[in-house]
Amino acid sequence: MAGIYIHIPFCASRCIYCDFYSTTSRNRSLFIDYLLKEINSPHPSPFDDDSIKAHNTLIETIYIGGGTPSQLIPQDLNKLVAGLEKHFDLTHLKEFTLEMNPEDVTPEYVYALPSPINRVSMGVQSFIDEELKLLRRRHDSHRPAEAINHLRAHGIDNISIDLMYGLPSQTLESFNRSIDHAIALSPKHL
Repeated sequence: MAGIYIHIPFCASRCIYCDFYSTTSRNRSLFIDYLLKEINSPHPSPFDDDSIKAHNTLIETIYIGGGTPSQLIPQDLNKLVAGLEKHFDLTHLKEFTLEMNPEDVTPEYVYALPSPINRVSMGVQSFIDEELKLLRRRHDSHRPAEAINHLRAHGIDNISIDLMYGLPSQTLESFNRSIDHAIALSPKHL
């Protein structure tokens, strides 16, 4: 199975736990332009056998992670998807995941998502407001449910919820409450 991972390094703000490269810079459209230029540039293939080359160009999964990919405006997401479709054979695509933060999920944003996106990985981290404040998250404990409702209303039901364990001042009881909240939302993956 061949797949593509693309790291989108933009965030609205930095969370205290994140070790991934990210920036709060606003040069997002320029980044997409340069990313597409890199994707379209010729690369030497490590494969000599044409059948191996053909097999490896049939992409089955795409994962756009970050940072916060949902910080991209829909036009830039559409431009990225069009560039991927131009360069790769996506006819066998089974799953196209976009990482999103709950506060970025509005009905307008979800409606504007490119059609190949059929899975969302949502960085909830906790359903406890005090823990979210400690992590410097922009959403509160109620926002993930609203976001999931917007996604499902648009037909995206393959939703993953990320939670964090071992946070400072987190207790087993508070973590269990977060798990209970997450399970009540019926995600496909936790």
